[in-house]
Amino acid sequence: HCEPGFSSRDNISCSVCPNGTYKNFTGNQPCSKCPMNTTTREVGSTDISNCSLDCPTICIDNDPCKYTGTSSCVCPSKYYGSQCSKRCSPGCLDDSCNRLDGTCPCKEGYFDDKCLKSGGLAHNNQWISHCKENCSEERNFKFDLCYMGWFGDACLYKDLGVLAIMDNEVLNDNNHSSCVKRNSVTIDWQQEIQVVTWVRLVFMNNGDVREIIAFFFNNNDMNTSLICNSVDMRYRKVGNTSMDFYCDGSYFVTTVQVSWQSESLLCSVHVNGGRNVASTVPKVRWSLSEYKWTNIVTLTDGYYGREGCLTMNSSITLQLHFWHEVYSAQVLLYTDFSRDDGRGNYFVELIDVYGQVQSKMFSSGKDVFVQTAFFNSVFELQSVNIRVLSGTLDLCEVEVYGGKYIGF
Repeated sequence: HCEPGFSSRDNISCSVCPNGTYKNFTGNQPCSKCPMNTTTREVGSTDISNCSLDCPTICIDNDPCKYTGTSSCVCPSKYYGSQCSKRCSPGCLDDSCNRLDGTCPCKEGYFDDKCLKSGGLAHNNQWISHCKENCSEERNFKFDLCYMGWFGDACLYKDLGVLAIMDNEVLNDNNHSSCVKRNSVTIDWQQEIQVVTWVRLVFMNNGDVREIIAFFFNNNDMNTSLICNSVDMRYRKVGNTSMDFYCDGSYFVTTVQVSWQSESLLCSVHVNGGRNVASTVPKVRWSLSEYKWTNIVTLTDGYYGREGCLTMNSSITLQLHFWHEVYSAQVLLYTDFSRDDGRGNYFVELIDVYGQVQSKMFSSGKDVFVQTAFFNSVFELQSVNIRVLSGTLDLCEVEVYGGKYIGF
């Protein structure tokens, strides 16, 4: 007969009661399950009072709550699957999805059952567009036809302002009709470094906007890294509502503070993170050797799904070649969201017009689903080469953020 805390299936040998169960008497009977959403801290529990650990709704590796069979297991934000090892797509609303199959309601500008498709082609099949409707031209310079996270002509520009904390939430709510009276604004990314080229302030009327001063910070102690006043600043008025400006050297920042003089209300603040210039690449190709290349069109089509992914290993080189030089400091790689394997270390090379390597970024491969390559400067480049050093990488989409010019 098995002692308390043990049970027997064959009436020959005794096995310890696993997490989430207990047995408070001698005998071969099975262990009893703990009440719903509770479990034991140790195996071999001998009383229901040992079911003292409240199970959270989020399951993690080696969490005893995973073994109760009586608790509701929900994956952490951004993940799904039986082992919570698959990644929700970047288009899922609130970064969450169905824990079983990955389906989700979509953010603005994304569609498909898993929100893996983004935008569409504009401007003669160039540039990925993020318009709510036909907005190839800005109507009366109101700029309110873009999905959240995008702005500007045909909604081509990535808006880093939606990722920041500002002095008033109406300033990055994607609504240009909600305005406040201010003569300064702080744009704070909470110590996350962003690659910033230019900023757009949207007013009720920009007629009397003057004396703009911007402070740029790129470290945690808030020591000013760049002060840019009207003498150093390059700016332009767009329509009768918006004011764009940029300053040389204001690229890698964690916080931006801007002040100005005006009697007009401030309605929105947009921060340009660049256009996805990869969507204009006429030639994306991969090779097993430098002498034989194969073209592939699915890695820059705005679709993050499995169809059209390229399985890369150390023998394959992927190359994006632009018609002309572009400026960039950031490359994003999206891998297969339906897999929980395929981890690979890789590096990205930026190649200039002379064929010389300007910069190289190595990855540890910790986040296999979305890899962001930040370089230490904004480079003028003509090609991007991607190679895997070890392991495999199921690459589904490549985005290169920048533009033909550093400014606007």
